[in-house]
Amino acid sequence: MALTVTLAQLTTWAQQRSHMENGGPVAASEWTDLINASIRKFYRELTQTFGAEYFNSTATLTTTANVESVNLPTDFLKELSLWWDDGSGVKKRLRRATEQQLEDQLSGSGWGIWVGSRSTECGVGYAIRNAVIRFVPTPTAVHSLRLNYVKAPVKLTAPADPLDGYVGLEEYVVWDVTAAALAKEESDPSYAISKANEVLKDIRALGERDQSEPLVIQELTSWWGE
Repeated sequence: MALTVTLAQLTTWAQQRSHMENGGPVAASEWTDLINASIRKFYRELTQTFGAEYFNSTATLTTTANVESVNLPTDFLKELSLWWDDGSGVKKRLRRATEQQLEDQLSGSGWGIWVGSRSTECGVGYAIRNAVIRFVPTPTAVHSLRLNYVKAPVKLTAPADPLDGYVGLEEYVVWDVTAAALAKEESDPSYAISKANEVLKDIRALGERDQSEPLVIQELTSWWGE
């Protein structure tokens, strides 16, 4: 279950722990800036540790005939997987293209050919470049793609804006901001830094959410034996 906290709560807790409830060298707008900067660090740690288990978002992308790329979602941070719906009812996973493949960009014939009642892919690869996904070969038809990805963190601006702390992990943000405020005051931030590092250790220890079974080698043949 998500346990959300608000920007106002994070600000209050950081002010209390730095003993700056009634003043100090940090202005109201700066508290918000410090909190958002810390949230970005917090989010990077969570996405590195948990990845798709917490942060999987999905978008449907559509190619344009004879255009080698398609725009990524505006909130895109990093890709988890990319799937092509070839119209046969079976999605095929696309693989990353090598630099050589990108350099030798070839024109495709629609990405697939029909063999009997099934469509066979023709070696489609992709690469993320800036705000787009490039494909090889260049699609010569319209194709539907499913992108599984991690979103970038949302910036908190209003007092009621929420942050999902999951199991109290927002304590990292509170202590990290406390340390930054104390450093600006030229006070000793070492205790706050040590508390923030304790939460980082907790995040890394949680790691794998599914504790039921270890990962094993999967069956390589399909259910019909091919």
